[in-house]
Amino acid sequence: MSMNLLTLEITNIPNKVKQIPFKIARRIIEQNHYLGYAPCGCKFCLGIYTDSELIGVMIWGHPIARMEEQENTLELTRMFLFDSPKNSESRALSLAEKWIKLNRTERRLIAYSDTAEGHLGTNLSSCKLEVY
Repeated sequence: MSMNLLTLEITNIPNKVKQIPFKIARRIIEQNHYLGYAPCGCKFCLGIYTDSELIGVMIWGHPIARMEEQENTLELTRMFLFDSPKNSESRALSLAEKWIKLNRTERRLIAYSDTAEGHLGTNLSSCKLEVY
């Protein structure tokens, strides 16, 4: 018995983000993110698009660390992007930062990189996010 696996080949870097329902973001995270679950405390979710094709998601929420300033800070609690060209993650973060400036009042963004999973977070500095 042979199986036909669908593969998503993305050739363009993201060119827009827009708000999407948590239900959609949660499903993509649960099926594709290495942690396998979407955390609670979501403030909003962004879909990452190349033209009209959804190629990834971001979940933004309250800072998990209690000592972080809560009112003016957003934390990127989950991000997943299907295999995409180089710098797609940086581009998606830059688009998210611009969207947040236009649509939200929070002005401090933080994100954590899981170095145990090989995530270095080296490109986040171009988006003016604080990386830990």
